[in-house]
This record gives sequence, structure tokens and C-alpha cells, in this order.
Amino acid sequence: MMGAVKACATGFTTAALEVSNPVLRRVFADSVPNMIEMAYEIFLYQNKNQYYQVPQLQPQDMQAILNSYAPIQGII
Repeated sequence: MMGAVKACATGFTTAALEVSNPVLRRVFADSVPNMIEMAYEIFLYQNKNQYYQVPQLQPQDMQAILNSYAPIQGII
């Protein structure tokens, strides 16, 4: 489901950039935010039902990553 919605959003964006009719261009361009919202709702549904889980880092791993981007002290 998620792959199909992503493909549709890509297709609508491409069509909006390439179509010469201004009315059709507006229809495609206005449909892209709807596709994004639909993809988010599908993600929430799939994540809730454990179909599409996004891996989560352990808190100590997240802190290590955040600390690795700290500015270096003493270098001009």
C-alpha cells in the first residue's frame, strides 16, 4: 500500500511539472498534498497493526549520535 501511494505521489508531481494545460496542472499539483496525507494515514494504520514498523534506536545510541555532532572545541 505504501509503495503504491509513493509511486502515485511521484507520478502526480511529475505530471504537474510536465503538463501544458493549466487546469490539469492545477489538478495534479493540488492532488500531491492529498497523496502525502494519505500516505501518512496509511503509515499510521500499518504501524499500529505492525505491518510497517520504523526501527527505533535505543536512547544511549541516539545520545551517542547526537553527541558525535557536537562542535569541536579549540579549533579556529
